[in-house]
Amino acid sequence: MDVEHLDAKARRFDGRLGDGVGDVVKFEIQENFAAELLDAGADPTRCYREVYERNTLAYTRLLGRALASVSLGHGGAVASAGITLGMIDACGASGVDTSEFTTPLLAIDGVRVAILFRELPGGKVKVSLRSKGELDVSLMAAEFGGGGHRNASGIVMPGRFEEIVDTVSARAVVLAADGR
Repeated sequence: MDVEHLDAKARRFDGRLGDGVGDVVKFEIQENFAAELLDAGADPTRCYREVYERNTLAYTRLLGRALASVSLGHGGAVASAGITLGMIDACGASGVDTSEFTTPLLAIDGVRVAILFRELPGGKVKVSLRSKGELDVSLMAAEFGGGGHRNASGIVMPGRFEEIVDTVSARAVVLAADGR
């Protein structure tokens, strides 16, 4: 199976996992998709490498710096990390996609809300919010002019990096404490 065909199939698969699809249904779709790929001759090892082992050195360095900045709040239920313009510059990582940087934060034992703060040019900060279970980060994002879904939302806020980190982190602690 050629990579272009695999990529097209993967995009089609992504589109099939829309809002409101339950975990059981997602698992069944994933299982069926994997079977389709194997039946079509896909090499599982190559697929894994094409998806998960394609990071640049700049991405890896920036991820390391972001993870070194992790702090925990509300007894370990909220994890946050920050990426400044200085970090991006030092890593040669301008243009690096940081959308998956919240994944290792949410994987920390006990964490229910993960936040990634990324400083943007022009005095803005992009805030990526992720949650587990019933905690609805989209409501929190909406309070700050952002949006998204229950377990994945985002905000772009004007202001000083440190002030935004403090304000959004405090609100996440409230979310983790009482679910709203």
